[in-house]
Amino acid sequence: MLLIALPLYVLELTGSPLVTATVFVLGLAPTVVAGPLAGVLVDRSEPWKLMTIVAGLQALFLVPLLAVNDTSDLWILYSVVVIEAVLGTIIEPCRATTAAGLVPAAQLLTPTRQPTRGPHSRLGRLRCHHLREREHLPSGGPHLRHRCPGTT
Repeated sequence: MLLIALPLYVLELTGSPLVTATVFVLGLAPTVVAGPLAGVLVDRSEPWKLMTIVAGLQALFLVPLLAVNDTSDLWILYSVVVIEAVLGTIIEPCRATTAAGLVPAAQLLTPTRQPTRGPHSRLGRLRCHHLREREHLPSGGPHLRHRCPGTT
């Protein structure tokens, strides 16, 4: 949300597209640098604990934004954008790791268990949906029953 809201606020405050673009760049550039380090940090620590700490730090570092009133305070906004980008880069792998831990291993789909061909694949479902629409048949008709899942 900060990626959208802060540049819009800066545009309203300054009226300068260049300064607004600077905020966008400052929000995205730290991700490139901090990404590999964040992955290592998440792998070597407990994700739940790390996520709790980082979320608290994210909330704490938003407080200085209350002091931004005019263009002379933009350095505060720039600092917050960089810090929040780094912290966001750390918390995203934590979310993915903890979400994967919530699902039992037997229910996780691996690339070999996901259908890539046939009527159960994404392309197969899309094809069947297209055929049903083309034929104007709500259930796909009797000639599609053997090929399309969900038809009766």
